[in-house]
Amino acid sequence: MRTSVIICAVTTAILFGCGKPQSSRSDTSLLDTTISSLVEPGDLVFRAGKGRWSSCFRDMSTREKRFSHVGVVATNELGAVVVVHASADDTTGIGAVTAELLGTFVCDHDDVAVFRVLAEEESRHKIAAFCIGKIGSRFDARFDLSDSNELYCTELVWLAVNGATGKQLVGTTIVKGRKIVALDDCYMGSWVEKVYDSKENIKLESGDECLSVVWPAAFYL
Repeated sequence: MRTSVIICAVTTAILFGCGKPQSSRSDTSLLDTTISSLVEPGDLVFRAGKGRWSSCFRDMSTREKRFSHVGVVATNELGAVVVVHASADDTTGIGAVTAELLGTFVCDHDDVAVFRVLAEEESRHKIAAFCIGKIGSRFDARFDLSDSNELYCTELVWLAVNGATGKQLVGTTIVKGRKIVALDDCYMGSWVEKVYDSKENIKLESGDECLSVVWPAAFYL
């Protein structure tokens, strides 16, 4: 019986996709000077999570098992820099595409990187606009790439980047017979450039309380 429970838990981890970000602490003022001033709409923000299933998501990558979650940079009419991403509750697998302040998205994560798609600015803005349009879409707990009504984090990036550029830049990976979009599919290639990497730049330090701020779709340009 115990073995069955363990197997069920592992299967749930694989199907539930990228975990819901956890509330934590970080120095958001330092973030503003190291990342916020560097990013542009359409940039891809990666982090190595500390959630229950983060290691499972990293292991789905076949080339670099570094990150466990990704989101897309956008701005709203107030000028706030936010990250649009698909996430789900670690336990239930229920979630949606939402947006939160960049500082909230990366706070208390020691390993963070930002990549920019090498495309015209118009195409990169289309990437952000596509993601904004998906806010409210349900999380894809089945990892089904044939249905774009429900999305997991890398699936959102896959659709946004390839659709905006008209090219198959973000590829796919086969995991246990299932075609998915792995984290390294979203940045390993000559079609992106690195904008920020916590392994090379100033790291965030613990400090101020991270506030969870979710913006409704009406606030986006």
